[in-house]
Amino acid sequence: MPKAKQGKTTRSGNESAGPRSARCRESARNGHRRRGGAPARCRNSTRERPICAQTGACATTAYSPDCSKRAFELPILGLDIIVLPGVWSPAYDWSSLFYVENLPVVRGLDFLEIGCGTGVISVHAARAGARRVVAVDVNPEAVTNTKLNFERFGVECGEAFVSDGFGAVTGRFDVVTWNAPYHGAPPADMLERGCTDENYRDIRSFFANVMGYLKPDGTVVFGFSESGDLPLIERLISDSGFRVRRKLSDWRQGYNCMLFDLTTESV
Repeated sequence: MPKAKQGKTTRSGNESAGPRSARCRESARNGHRRRGGAPARCRNSTRERPICAQTGACATTAYSPDCSKRAFELPILGLDIIVLPGVWSPAYDWSSLFYVENLPVVRGLDFLEIGCGTGVISVHAARAGARRVVAVDVNPEAVTNTKLNFERFGVECGEAFVSDGFGAVTGRFDVVTWNAPYHGAPPADMLERGCTDENYRDIRSFFANVMGYLKPDGTVVFGFSESGDLPLIERLISDSGFRVRRKLSDWRQGYNCMLFDLTTESV
């Protein structure tokens, strides 16, 4: 699809442009941060059902004024995922769906997700047969959200905890994943760290450290976009000693998502 029809993109690490950036900030301001209620899209949609953030039960049967927050359910590939306020929502960003659609074989493997958000990717990894699933996020609300979804879908092999990148992670994994922020502008708050990374500092740190958490012959699955600084990402991949085994790219809803399947093996 011609890029000219998709809107302006940027290659600068300090700028934030293009349709996904606008969607990022709009959803963060108008959707997730609406006080006392779920996103406007949630309330107006028949596909998203508000639920109680404390109990995880459907609000139509269990919501009461005692629930200080509202959340909602979002169906993703057959699973009704809980989305809490203050957590980056797959309702406004199809990259998580793209990630799950193209998840590598994880059966019997140890799986680590950086930046787990709602936990949708980790839940699907567990259901695909991963032996162990570790999901981390710098946002405590995201960790709570992931734990709720682990409980909802009976994920017994999973654990979720707060970590800024690899900061609190120990051990090595067969698969390390991160659906990374695409834009290099400063985030306004914790929520916007889900879509923007100032000068790509966290991404630079990820590639500087990921090898220490990867088992021999392990795989890194890294999500990005042509809307970001793609030449930088390709350089970081190469400089870190990885080879691209598989690269996927797609345009939907006016913006691009990419997946890099990386290995240290010769390809």
